[in-house]
Amino acid sequence: MRLELARLHKELNATIVYVTHDQVEAMTLADKVVVLNQGIIEQVGTPMELYNKPRNEFVAGFIGTPKMSFIKGKVGDKADTISLQTGGVLAMPKNSGLDLTPQETTTIGIRPEHISIVAKDEGTIAGKLQASEHLGSDTYCYVRLTEGELVTIRQPANFEATYGQTIGIKIDTRYCHYFNKEGRSCRVD
Repeated sequence: MRLELARLHKELNATIVYVTHDQVEAMTLADKVVVLNQGIIEQVGTPMELYNKPRNEFVAGFIGTPKMSFIKGKVGDKADTISLQTGGVLAMPKNSGLDLTPQETTTIGIRPEHISIVAKDEGTIAGKLQASEHLGSDTYCYVRLTEGELVTIRQPANFEATYGQTIGIKIDTRYCHYFNKEGRSCRVD
């Protein structure tokens, strides 16, 4: 049905208002998406604007399949690192364009394609594998961190690991999203 609606939209070259609770439909059918939360407009933009620059945690967690993972942290004394609640420290990317103040509590959002599984001693943090979903071209691993957060990690199709295995996790900080204690994006641009 999604394919048929997309075809009609292109062929008719008409404005169509389509209401859905299914974010996959919104991402695949829309030229512009309006994200509502209990009747309040959270953000308006193209599907990829919402995916790459969510204005707040609600939009970040709603857009994308699988969902974005969230990890709590605290900004360092010089606002150049974040100490993760789960252990480990993330170095902030240079020229990050973030409005973070020293010692501020923050939530880091990271998409499954920007997290890697590495050897335990090579990771930023560690966690225990809870489940793996082999989907043909990709394998999604669900890893429980020490503070209880569940992160989703996209791996190649042939990835193999054992349930309960402790694994290292490396986060690509170039693609992290940072949210303040109110859940708003800390990105200045």
